[in-house]
Parts: sequence; C-alpha cells; structure tokens
Amino acid sequence: MKKIVLGLYMPDEICESYRDRFDLDVPTYQEKQFTRDQILAKLRSAQGYVGGFLDREMIDAAGALEVASTFGAGFDAFDIEYAGLKGIPVMNAPHGTTEPTAELTIAILLCLTRRIFNFNRRLMQRRDTGGLPPFFEAFDDAPVATPAHGKTLGIIGFGKIGRSVAKKAVGLGMKVIYNDVVRAPAEVESQLGAVYRSFEEVLRESDYVTLHCMYNEGNHHMMDRDQFSLMKPTAYFINAARGGLMNEQALLDALDSRGIQGAALDVFEFEPAVSERMLLRDDVVLTPHIGTSTLESRHEMAAEALAGITEYLSGGSVSTIVNKEFLR
Repeated sequence: MKKIVLGLYMPDEICESYRDRFDLDVPTYQEKQFTRDQILAKLRSAQGYVGGFLDREMIDAAGALEVASTFGAGFDAFDIEYAGLKGIPVMNAPHGTTEPTAELTIAILLCLTRRIFNFNRRLMQRRDTGGLPPFFEAFDDAPVATPAHGKTLGIIGFGKIGRSVAKKAVGLGMKVIYNDVVRAPAEVESQLGAVYRSFEEVLRESDYVTLHCMYNEGNHHMMDRDQFSLMKPTAYFINAARGGLMNEQALLDALDSRGIQGAALDVFEFEPAVSERMLLRDDVVLTPHIGTSTLESRHEMAAEALAGITEYLSGGSVSTIVNKEFLR
C-alpha cells in the first residue's frame, strides 16, 4: 500500500474513501499541520506528498517519492525545477481557489474605496453615527470615500481568477481593462467586456490596479517604484495574489508621497511579517492572506489535491502537472 504524507490537516470525509487503497499520514485537527522536521522524516518512506512547501532538502530526503501536490493553485513554495530533475511530477489544485479569491478581491476593493474599515473604527470610537456633514472632509489620514461604479479596473494577470474578478467588476458597473502575457480570445474579451492593454497602459489608465499573476523569479517586484509612478495619484493598488509581486517599500513610499491614493493587500512581501509602517496607515485595507479562507473552498482544494495524487499513484493521468518542462 503506497504512503501519502499530507502536510496539512484534511477532514475525515475527504480522506476516508482513500484509506482502503492508500496509507494516509495526516496530522490531527489539533496539530493542524506537521512541522518541517516531521515532514522530512515522513517523506523518507512516502510515495506521495501534499503540502504547502517542498524544497531541495525535502526532495533529497524523499527517496521513494513519486509525485507531489500543492494545497492550492500557487506553487512558488515548491522547487518545481529540482523536483523535475529528480523525476518527481508536481501538481497543483487550482480550481477551488478561483471564486473565493475573486470574491475577496472585490470585497477589499469596496472596503478600500468606500472606507468601510475607517468608518467602522470611527463608529466604534464615537459610539454613535453622528458628526458627518453631507459634504464631509476626511476624518483621518485617508481620503474621502469614492464609488467603484463607473471607474476603471485594471487587471494584471487574466487567468481564472482575473477573469472572475472582471465578471464581478462589470456587475458593479466598472470598466475593465487587462494585461496578460497571453491575450485572451476575442470571445472571452467580448463576453467579459474586457479590453486588452499593455502593462504600462493598464497602470496609467486604471483607477484600481489588481494583481492576479502566478509568482516566479521573472515577475519578482513587477510592481516597483517605476511602476507605481505610472499610476494615477487618485488610483488604488490591490494585491491578493503573492507578496513578492510587489516591492512593499516602494508601495509605502508611493502612499507616503500621495503618488497613489491607497492600497488593499491580502498578501505581503515578507509574510508572515507585516511592516509596522503598513500597520499604522489609514489609507490601506489589510487582511491576513485569506483569499481561500472559506470552509467550502478549503474542502474543494483538499479534495482536488488528494484526488490528483491518488489518481497519479494509481497509474492514471492528471492535467495539473506544473513542472512538465523540467521532468526527466
């Protein structure tokens, strides 16, 4: 019976149907996840692995490993090239991440532009709803609220999540422009009402810029000082993808100089740490990397990852291998 190490807790209802065919080594609900040292030890006798990270030391320790899978769409914490050179296919589980991440993007956009967190904090402090005249001045260091309707949303990265964000934004009455390394088919653009622009044009024309790219070495700091300087001083920046896509210091400097109006972030460059300068600002909305943090989506992600691993170990084919170019 082949052994699969699950680095993260998965509910019994997901695991149960596989236990008669595979030896599943899974942390308890109380443990939540195995430590790195525990995973290193367990991988020595495992044929399959599902987890949040996989580095060279872990790959070298996993002498019997046949296949690995991420827990979700992103695979930047996996050394996919080295795994491929060692003959280990790496899969991801992309489908359960799409809708919840797109929903969160729209949610933090609206919290940012309508100053929902700022008003909430003000209400909690004052204990009443009074004190705001019809045409009020900003009551903190953030600018006054503004509607999303009628504004232009620029989407960088137009895969599943980017397209879902576009669909929701159009429903809010926003104009959508986008950039991607591969332009979407004309029928997709027509269906979503999305207009292709160059990367620089998206930055210059958008009232909101949101990132939905996979992270890799090639797009590290794709949003840096030069890129923030292209944005309108009235524009907002949103990142619910990966922290490494942005230079956080450059973003803070752009906010300080009012080069841009504000930012909404679900990810940070040096996670789990968040800079003190960011935490003290009134013109940002911050959430702790919760793009897929709904019970339904986590179930779907876990089920997809485990289904892919077991299918591969049973001799079947899977379509979500992300390191085919490196596989020997």
